[in-house]
Amino acid sequence: MDAEDSARMRDLMANSRTLLAWIRTSISFAGLGFVVAKFGVETGLQRTSDAIGIVMALIGLVFIVLGYLQYLKTMELEQGPARSPVPLHWPTATAAACCAVSCLMLAVYLALT
Repeated sequence: MDAEDSARMRDLMANSRTLLAWIRTSISFAGLGFVVAKFGVETGLQRTSDAIGIVMALIGLVFIVLGYLQYLKTMELEQGPARSPVPLHWPTATAAACCAVSCLMLAVYLALT
């Protein structure tokens, strides 16, 4: 592996870490949305807190979609020669997909309960 491959690999791995930061942010918004929705049960502001919780879970979903699109664009821009090394894509793609599905399921759960 030459210096150019090493630099590209470092950039690609930094791109994966950035996607993981988007995932953490998304999970934080969705989790906070759940807490806000359940807090409304105790305060008597059920409808308002449910709406805020659903919106926050959907914001988490938007964040993960935006993060994944940025990830894909960077992977496309950093594409090297045919035989150059690249990190595995499936772990980050799987994490992003699981996070997106979780945010969507949480929003649906909050809307139905």
